[in-house]
Amino acid sequence: MRGKILLILLCLLLLASPLLAKSYSITNASIKMQIHDDASIDADETLTFLFSGQYTFAYRDIPNGSWHISEISVTENETPVPFTVTPINNQTRIRWTYTANSEIRTFTIHYRLENAIKAYSDVAELNWKVWGDNWEVPVTNLYGEIILPKPVSDAKQVYSWGHPKIEGKMGLENNQKLIFQTLYAPANQWVEIRMAFPRELLTTVTYAQTENSPGLQKIESEEKQFALYDSLSIFLIPLLILAFIGFLIWTYLSFGKDPEVSYHAIYEREPPYEYGPAIVQALSRDFSHTPDSKSFVAEMFYLAWLGYLQFEKIPKEKILGVFGRDYDYNVRYANPKKPVSLSDSQNHLLSLLKKYTDNQNPFAFSKFEEKTRQQTGEFQKDFKAWQKLVETEAKKMDFFEKKSGLKRLIVGTLAFIIALAILVPAGAIFLIWISFLAFPVFAHIISKRTEKGTLHHKQWENFKKFLNDFSQIKQYPPESLVLWEKYLVYAIGFGIADKVAQYMKLLVSERELTNSAIFVGGYHGGWNDVNAFAQSAVAYAPSFATASGTSGSGGFGGGGGGGGGGGGGGAG
Repeated sequence: MRGKILLILLCLLLLASPLLAKSYSITNASIKMQIHDDASIDADETLTFLFSGQYTFAYRDIPNGSWHISEISVTENETPVPFTVTPINNQTRIRWTYTANSEIRTFTIHYRLENAIKAYSDVAELNWKVWGDNWEVPVTNLYGEIILPKPVSDAKQVYSWGHPKIEGKMGLENNQKLIFQTLYAPANQWVEIRMAFPRELLTTVTYAQTENSPGLQKIESEEKQFALYDSLSIFLIPLLILAFIGFLIWTYLSFGKDPEVSYHAIYEREPPYEYGPAIVQALSRDFSHTPDSKSFVAEMFYLAWLGYLQFEKIPKEKILGVFGRDYDYNVRYANPKKPVSLSDSQNHLLSLLKKYTDNQNPFAFSKFEEKTRQQTGEFQKDFKAWQKLVETEAKKMDFFEKKSGLKRLIVGTLAFIIALAILVPAGAIFLIWISFLAFPVFAHIISKRTEKGTLHHKQWENFKKFLNDFSQIKQYPPESLVLWEKYLVYAIGFGIADKVAQYMKLLVSERELTNSAIFVGGYHGGWNDVNAFAQSAVAYAPSFATASGTSGSGGFGGGGGGGGGGGGGGAG
C-alpha cells in the first residue's frame, strides 16, 4: 500500500513539474521617442513577451538622473493596464499586473521625459540608453525611432552614433525620423543612441539642459576617440595578452621554477623519509602548502603506526538494518614501545580527538565524525589551525623559498588590467580569462621549492608511482606486515589506499595479518578487515572535507555608456 502511495505521489510530481517550471523571453522591443520643439520627449516602449508558464506581473526600471519622468501609463492593445510607480534603488520602477499562461503578450509603457536633451549654442544632443543593462533576458529584435520636431533641410545636419559595437544599423528617414535596429542584444547589455541635430529645431529650451558654448566639435571628438579605441582594440587586445603571457613566463622563470637537482631514480621502493603524510602533502601542493582532509585521516593512522593510537574493529548495527556499514572502529590512546618526539601538528591532532570525544578512551570513530559535523564551525577553526601548524612545520624544514614573485605578479597583473580597462575595456575580461588558464603558473610563482624541497618532492612522487605500479611491488614487496601498513598509511594521503590493499591481498599471507601495528589483535577478519581498513580511510576523508571545508557612425561602435536612461526590467 505504501509503495502505491509513493508511486502516485511521484506521478503527481512529474505531472506538476512542467507547471512549476516557467520562463519568459522578449522577442521584440520597439522604442519610439518623439522630440517636441520645447525639448520634452514622449517615449513609448512596446515590449512583446513570450511566456512559458504562469506570470502575473512585469516591471520596467528607469534610472534616476538629471531628467524628469512624468505622465506614465501602461496599455495592452490601447487598453489601460493596472500599474504602480515606486522609487527603488535610485530608479523609478513601473510595475504592472496581468494574468498570462504560456502565451504571447505585448505591453506599451508610455512616459514623458524632460531635461533629457542638452542644448548647446549650435546643436541639441540626445544621448540615451534605449535598452538597459538590467534586463535578465536578451531581446531578439530591438527597433526604434527618434522623431525630430520637424525635418531638416539636409540629412547631413543630423549626426548619430550607436553604442556599443554590436550587430545593428541606423539611418535618417524623410530628414526627420532616425531609425535604428539591433538584431540581438544579450542579457545585461545596454544599447545607446547618441544624436545631435540643429539647435534651431527647438523653439524653446524650457525642458532642456543648456550650455552656452558649441557642442558639436566636442561630441565629434569624443566619438572619434571611441572609434579609435574600437579600431585599436583589434591589435591591442592580442598584443597586451601576449605581453601578459610573456610577463608570466618571465616571472615564472625568475621566481617560480623549481631548481634542478641531481636525482635520476625512477622509483622509491620505501617511504624516503620519516615525517608523516600531512607534511608530504604540504610539500606536494604548489599553492597553499596545507594538507587536506585525506591527510588528516592519514595522519591519524600514522600516529597509530607509531604506537600512539590503536584501532579495533567492532560490530555496528546498520541504519534500519539496511543502510550503512555493519562495523565501526574503536580508537584508543596507547603508549608506544619506542616513543618518538611528536610534532606540534601531531599533538594538536591528538588534542582534537580528545576535544570532540569528551576525552573518552576508547571512543567510536563514527562518534568523532558525528561530533565534528554537529560543531562544524568550531571544527573548521580547529582544522585550519592544524593545517597552519603543518604548513609552518613544512616551511621550517626548508622546503620552500622565503622570497617569492607574488608582489611582482600582483603589480604586473594590475598594471595590465588597468591598461586594458583604459584602452580597451572589454580586454580586461580576456585578461581575467587568461589568468584562470595560467593558474598553475600562478601557483609556482607564489612560492617555489628549495633544492631540498624539490628533491624530497621528487622522491615522494616516485614512491607514489611505485605504489601505483603492481609489477614493481610484486618484484620488491615489503618484508613485513608493519611495512605494508606503513605503505597503506601514505597511500591514504595519496588517495590510493584501496589499490594498495588489493596488492596486499595478493602478496601477503593471512597468517601474517595477526602482526598488525595498527589494529588490536591484528586483522581478525582476514582480508575482509584489510579491505575494510582501506574503504574506511577512503570514506572518512570526504566526510571530513564537508566538516572542514576549508563574479556620427551611422551604425554601432565601441565606447559610449555615458548617456542617460537604461535600467532594465523583468517579469514574474
